[in-house]
Amino acid sequence: MIIGFDAKRIFYNKTGLGNYARSLVAGLNQLAPQHSYHLFTPGNRIYADFLENETNVTRHFPESLMHKKLPSLWRSKGISQDIKKAGVQIYHGLSNELPSTLVQPEIKKVVSIHDLIFLRFPHLYPWLDRKIYERKFRQAIQNADLVLATSEHTKKDILHFYDCDASKIEVLYQSCDAQFSQRITDEQKYLMKRKYGLQREYILSVGTLEQRKNHLNLLKAFVKSDLHDVDILLLGKKADAYPALIKFVQEHNLNDRVKFIHDAPFADFPALYQASLGMVYISYYEGFGIPILEAMHSQIPVLCATVSSLPEVAGKAAIYVKSDQISEIADGLNQLVYNQQKRTELLGLAQTELPKFYMPTICSQLLRSYSALLS
Repeated sequence: MIIGFDAKRIFYNKTGLGNYARSLVAGLNQLAPQHSYHLFTPGNRIYADFLENETNVTRHFPESLMHKKLPSLWRSKGISQDIKKAGVQIYHGLSNELPSTLVQPEIKKVVSIHDLIFLRFPHLYPWLDRKIYERKFRQAIQNADLVLATSEHTKKDILHFYDCDASKIEVLYQSCDAQFSQRITDEQKYLMKRKYGLQREYILSVGTLEQRKNHLNLLKAFVKSDLHDVDILLLGKKADAYPALIKFVQEHNLNDRVKFIHDAPFADFPALYQASLGMVYISYYEGFGIPILEAMHSQIPVLCATVSSLPEVAGKAAIYVKSDQISEIADGLNQLVYNQQKRTELLGLAQTELPKFYMPTICSQLLRSYSALLS
């Protein structure tokens, strides 16, 4: 098969959609190197070495001066001619969109839809951004021959918000970076904690500091819990929730106990996970929940919310709480840290939940779906 990808995220995004795209394409190439993979990208700014020595992987960049100056125009329209010229049989939009001009019926179109947060929580998005997303998502879902939802919950959202034939939607789970499965030595953990000034034991919460991630309720529960000898680390970029979080920390004299890391390189994440006592993820809504997988691979217990896709990802391997119940979250934190029997149980259950998220399993399913489109 000759498969093309919208590869901008591969070369430009350090986390999130970038990790998803890199892991998936690298996994496909490793599992099925007999196929040809074409990466369409406006540049290779960060990950220039991604699969650069693979003879079956070809990169395509904007050629005309106009498209070089206006790469977004190339990705949404001009790219179609380059896709056709490359002889691509299947084109996969890895991040919620497809070129609007890719209408040739002989080129099968696949799009990955990660979440519909902008529709579930429209007040969190500027009006113009929301309108752009609405147009891009609707067009991609309508034009795709195959829509890949990252969870059953996201599939339900697609059916709820869009007039889409359910038969062309498949659920394709995500995986996480393989480095989270590598064991970190005690010395490496010590050095990582020293690097970031983490002097005491801590629990971890990973995610951009935005309102939807619900960090403020986590801090309220933290104050109410029995975790007097444990700190909390919020690992994520600053966003709209950050001012309220800082205000809460200052008002409750938590400066020495609540740690913020905003710019850690992704390579530091596995050690920060494995050095922690557990991971907390109590968002109001998620399309999937990669940090849950990262925590399970890191062999630390998980506390998460009962909402959206999170129970689908964590399965039986988590302590569950309601996102808006402070006392319930506080009790969950106590269990996460101090209930040794529960901690051991969760770690064992995680190993039964993880196989369906292994990259070879995911890539095998995707290759079968690609083949079905061409049959």
